[in-house]
Amino acid sequence: MLTLASVAVIAATSGASRPLLTARLASLRPDAERPLPVAEAPRVVHVTARRFEYEPAEIHVAAGESVVLELESVDRRHGFSIPELHVRADVDPGTTTRLALPKAAPGIYVFACDVFCGSHHEDMAGELIVD
Repeated sequence: MLTLASVAVIAATSGASRPLLTARLASLRPDAERPLPVAEAPRVVHVTARRFEYEPAEIHVAAGESVVLELESVDRRHGFSIPELHVRADVDPGTTTRLALPKAAPGIYVFACDVFCGSHHEDMAGELIVD
């Protein structure tokens, strides 16, 4: 059952004694007694970046799961990039970078450092595995 209400707007400065506008509002909730659903908080995964690795190097998530990465560097500036998901962030020492991952189809997505960090920079990679 929808809840209906009438609202009358009277111009306070005009001194009018009758409504200038009358509107009918309908509640969008069919059952006013039932509480609204609470959104589930995203799962937080901590990732540490250091020359020339990420820890963990494998991150497993369920398809459709909300996930936020908390990225930290222990030594210097790094990058974090998953090109297939259009995700990218700078990871600076002394700060935590929070990065919400988009919901992805099942598969394996490679993440890598995209800020040159030394002679083995090209080895700094990992996998996001969506089951």
